[in-house]
Amino acid sequence: MIDLAWVIGNVVGAILILATLLYLVWANITDDLDGERGIWVVGGIVALIIQIGVNVFWNFPFDMAYHSYRPVSGVVEDINSRFLSSNSGKSTEQKYAVRFKGSDQIYGCMDTRCSLAKKGDHLQLACERQWQYASVSGYDCRYFQ
Repeated sequence: MIDLAWVIGNVVGAILILATLLYLVWANITDDLDGERGIWVVGGIVALIIQIGVNVFWNFPFDMAYHSYRPVSGVVEDINSRFLSSNSGKSTEQKYAVRFKGSDQIYGCMDTRCSLAKKGDHLQLACERQWQYASVSGYDCRYFQ
């Protein structure tokens, strides 16, 4: 599944860089810059650095499973609640750990509607893969149905 916002952002960035480079070529041919060549060169380099930075840092890791929600469903085998501290350490949030029958994968659901699911219920979640440094990547999910 392709994330439309990611594609649109990359297309717009590529078009801006291409437009800047085409203008530089046209201005050099027609000698139309009148001393503004440095501003356009710097602008083109900044646009290129921003585009590369967005693709490298915002989209890491580069697998689309980490940037889009995918449907996951099954019969609930086990569901538990966990309290997690926030990044600031000043508050907590509750997360529900869901495991489906026939699978060892645990899916984390931040939606309180997941608390209503019981063993044997059919549950559908929309899950996004979450990258973890020096650990096994997990899933953060939203209640789907």
